Amino acid sequence: MKVEELRVFLYTIANKDQSGDLPSPEQLNSLLARATEEKFIIEYGLRGNQNGIFFQNSQNSTDALAPFLVATVINQTLPGVFVVPADYVHLSSVGSTYNGKRVVITVVNDDEWNDRVDSPLTPATDKYPIARFVSAGTARLISVMPATVTSIFFNYLKKPVDPVWGYTIVNDEPVYNPATSVQMEFAPMYHLDIAKLILSYLGIEFRDEYLSQFAEMSKAQTT
Repeated sequence: MKVEELRVFLYTIANKDQSGDLPSPEQLNSLLARATEEKFIIEYGLRGNQNGIFFQNSQNSTDALAPFLVATVINQTLPGVFVVPADYVHLSSVGSTYNGKRVVITVVNDDEWNDRVDSPLTPATDKYPIARFVSAGTARLISVMPATVTSIFFNYLKKPVDPVWGYTIVNDEPVYNPATSVQMEFAPMYHLDIAKLILSYLGIEFRDEYLSQFAEMSKAQTT
């Protein structure tokens, strides 16, 4: 469902509910961003484990967050230092190459890192590298040992982009503009969840009768 279809759906329900003024374009975009973030938080598991929902612990959650999985290669900026992408939320895996084969980089805490720096028994090697997350000002970094590792395979969960209902003013009225709009990154099957969240922010109770209307709008979009 495009953001325009979602807006029409929300406004139609709001009119039926007679709950008051409809949100302005700016308010709508704020609600879209808030609902997208909350849906992401729910699926990621930040709201507690009472529902057993965790990224890569629940298949449903993993499927929901699939659009936000990114696989990239990061080259070092300094020996053993790599800049974490700005939209980083959660690490999925990190690795490097040894003798032409990919190997896992084990992420350790500060105590383990310090123990391994000069350890004669379990030193970090190109075959068994280690890493830790650090910060430098506002930048998030990942340090890798040994420093002979010059590039890493970094798979991570990124922050969702805020959806935007773009518009132009025509005859003093906002009219949908797809060129300046940003569509939802969640798969269409999760758009109803986002709609429900927005309606709850507006103080509108979602009723079962709205499901058929949502289904018809989703069907129209795919035909």
